[in-house]
Amino acid sequence: MIVIPNLIIAGAPKCGSTSLHHYLADHPSVCASIEQESRFLMDEGYPLYQPEHNIALHGLEGYKHFFPSYESARHRVVLDTTPDYLYQETALRTVREMPSAPSVLFLLRKPSRRIYSLFRFAQNNVGVLDEGMTFADFVARVRNGGFPAERVILRQAFEHSDYATYIARWIEAIGRDNIHVLLFEDMARDPEQFMSRLARQCGIDQDFYSSYDFGVANQ
Repeated sequence: MIVIPNLIIAGAPKCGSTSLHHYLADHPSVCASIEQESRFLMDEGYPLYQPEHNIALHGLEGYKHFFPSYESARHRVVLDTTPDYLYQETALRTVREMPSAPSVLFLLRKPSRRIYSLFRFAQNNVGVLDEGMTFADFVARVRNGGFPAERVILRQAFEHSDYATYIARWIEAIGRDNIHVLLFEDMARDPEQFMSRLARQCGIDQDFYSSYDFGVANQ
């Protein structure tokens, strides 16, 4: 049996997608990928490309690797969360060619805050930036093209924060009705209301979130 996601959180990185993934994954009607980011539809050569599990090697049937607990009678939503899909040609092409178009969700935040979050994550969580680097130093380095090609996520920090350019391509490919743009600031301000509204849109029980413990992931 082929299991294909019908909800994809496809962007943008450092905008709260990890928290949103966990909020959805905890819902009993949602079957989320066993890996928080499947990265199944990444372009070959992109830093997050998965050489063992990708669409080029396995086709759509390969998606079942990420959803071993899927039960058609129980799960109304099959969720793939990979925020860098926003920038990927492979993801765009594959979603366009899926037999049934999934809903594609983009969770965005104020671009300056996204860039700052990326800077802090690179410095503290993955240790690819010197601890003494200031945010001003980082901004100057990005502006001057000071990161090598293999550090594309840092090198394109500004470009990747120009959400409209990328989302326009997705709308052109799969239609506006399949695209949903939400804001991190709304989720942070009132997560219960935010998730209740999203649950209603997804056709799952929104009351689940009335007593849910909203934590913050990947801070």
